[in-house]
Amino acid sequence: MAEPPRNILFDDQAPQRVPIVVGNPEIIEDLDGMYDVKTFKILLQTYMGLLLSQYILVYACVPFDDIDNRPTMCIISSLYCLFMFAINATTLPICSSSIPTITAMRALLFSLCLEFGELALSVASGILCLNAPIMYSYEYDNATKSTKKIDVTTYIQVVTTCSMAINTVAFFNVLLLVVMISRALRNLINFIDRRSLNSQERLVKMESELSKEAQLQQKRAFLG
Repeated sequence: MAEPPRNILFDDQAPQRVPIVVGNPEIIEDLDGMYDVKTFKILLQTYMGLLLSQYILVYACVPFDDIDNRPTMCIISSLYCLFMFAINATTLPICSSSIPTITAMRALLFSLCLEFGELALSVASGILCLNAPIMYSYEYDNATKSTKKIDVTTYIQVVTTCSMAINTVAFFNVLLLVVMISRALRNLINFIDRRSLNSQERLVKMESELSKEAQLQQKRAFLG
């Protein structure tokens, strides 16, 4: 019995050699010839982990705290990352079908563009942070009833650098996913085209054989 497309991100991988329905009557007997499903699944799961890491690091960067001398680009990068996380987390299940689709490729391309924007912003904020003067945060001390000035320069620089590194890995991860799904789509289209061409050739051959048989019947009727 043919299997429908599966969500490879959350479901178990479909057993090998199980036919998968593409459309009536198109059935793929084996996905191994199209693309490496196991590698695609690992990349998707890795990206999901990276996306969660990006979200966590936004709050580690304390974008809503009042910090003196912190570059404005750091806050812009953090707010943009929140927006990107909301969009990419929503589109991620669309990209995880066991059958590669145009919709999945478009969603991944959109995610790639968003990741590129976040990478550019994080690189800019990282450079500005490393060259920024001493950054201070303020903390109220209940014991002395006064506000303390705390040097957070090293903390902001370390967190911003980690965020830049994760954004870089996430960008190239999505780039690999786009390359894989585009190749899979190309292989799938070629597979369907070959099936259609073979069907047309069989149909033409059948029509030719039927016409020859009809001519023979006419000759027999005329001579008989």
